[in-house]
Amino acid sequence: MTKELLREETKNAKELFHGDKVLRAGKKEVKEVIDFSTNTNPYGPPPELLRKIGENLEKISTYPPHQPRNIRKKIAEHCDSTPEKIVLGNGCNELIYLIARSFLSKEDETVTVEPTYTEYSKAAKLQGSTPKAIRLREEESFELEMEDLKGISEETKLVFLCSPNNPTGNLHKEKVLEGAAEICEEKKSLLVLDESFIEFTGREREYGPIHGGSENVIVLRSLTKFYSIPGLRVGYAVAPKPIAQSLRKAQPQWNVNGLSLLAAGEAVKSSKYRGKTRAKIRKNGTFLSESLSRLGVNTYPWDANFLLSDFSSLNTDAQNIAKKLLEKGIGVRMCDDFKFLDKNYIRMSFRPKKECEKLIESLKEIL
Repeated sequence: MTKELLREETKNAKELFHGDKVLRAGKKEVKEVIDFSTNTNPYGPPPELLRKIGENLEKISTYPPHQPRNIRKKIAEHCDSTPEKIVLGNGCNELIYLIARSFLSKEDETVTVEPTYTEYSKAAKLQGSTPKAIRLREEESFELEMEDLKGISEETKLVFLCSPNNPTGNLHKEKVLEGAAEICEEKKSLLVLDESFIEFTGREREYGPIHGGSENVIVLRSLTKFYSIPGLRVGYAVAPKPIAQSLRKAQPQWNVNGLSLLAAGEAVKSSKYRGKTRAKIRKNGTFLSESLSRLGVNTYPWDANFLLSDFSSLNTDAQNIAKKLLEKGIGVRMCDDFKFLDKNYIRMSFRPKKECEKLIESLKEIL
């Protein structure tokens, strides 16, 4: 009886798992795992951020301010925007669901560019929206082209686009992103551009339509990934002022805790940390991708802190490879739960050089 009171969308919701199912299944048997399945910065948070939190632990006994302007101002300066356009979120996931609740009604059409982050479709389905996929083609290295944007129509209410894309790791071309914004404006749709991994590219102040003044674009940014604070959960949206104001009002009070707010304000000031860790991650990524290619594994162009690899040319089961790697204490991310990908695909993040070397040596032994 009680279950019958639930909305159909809630009853039919599917729980999503972020991480590797092979790693999850076998972690009990392996005590220590080098985790290449998680795509956060492997070098840990900025020291100044940790120090700031340590000095303010007593703040957990007081309510945090809601959407504090001083934190929004620091973030706005970091991304060349204004505080009025910033909406703080308990990670980007909260903002994805907030946007879906705020814009979508039953049977509205939502467009996703696949394969991509799976929460977009789930958020849309929970509102009764009908997701429609634009397929990125493997033969085009999963690049979005202007021709693909024909999938956006007068029926489209929201378009979710991730750049750098997860799980493919590539930035979409700026002219195509601008084209997407223009088409959405023409079709009276809203473009939600998820740039959760943009900090890894070094182009967070220049790339995409974030600075173009578009009235139909919301940009999402994560502080979790680059600054290695997934346990604190904090991200932000940059939206047109009227939309940002409405979204802040629609949020529950105290949606971001006090320590997360402190971390957000400190993270965006960490310019030395950004330059230092970004250089190391890119160097390790180059080593990993070149080493995989020498083993005969196909890898795709990447701009973030991870790459997508295709093991099909080796005539072997990638899931079996993932299991054997786990036996050696290494976890990777199978990608068959992403739309249009199968069991040949594995995503690997860029960890410190010695750990990347261990991964390659382990693969050599397995292959």
